Amino acid sequence: DSVTLICSSDSNPPALNFIWFKEGESSSVGSGQSFSALQSGRFYCEAHNQHGSQRSDAVTVTVHHGAGRNVIVITAASGVFIIIIIIIIIAWFI
Repeated sequence: DSVTLICSSDSNPPALNFIWFKEGESSSVGSGQSFSALQSGRFYCEAHNQHGSQRSDAVTVTVHHGAGRNVIVITAASGVFIIIIIIIIIAWFI
C-alpha cells in the first residue's frame, strides 16, 4: 500500500520544482509536486524558485502492508503444487 503526498506553493514567482525528503535520510526520496510514500516515516517537501527555497512541515505517514497479496501468492503456489501431485499420481498409474 502507499499514500500520495502533494506539495503546493503560493509563491511569487511560482515554484520551479519540488523535492521530497524523509526525515533522518541524507538524500532526497523523490521530486515533483506529488510523491507516493511506500514506507512509513516523516516526510516533507522543499519548493524552489529563483529566489530560494522553503521547506514544508513534516507529516507522519504510516503505511500498513496488508496480507492480501501474500495470501494470493500462497494460494496460487498451493494450487500449482496440488496439480503437480495429481499429474504425478496419474502418470504413476498409467
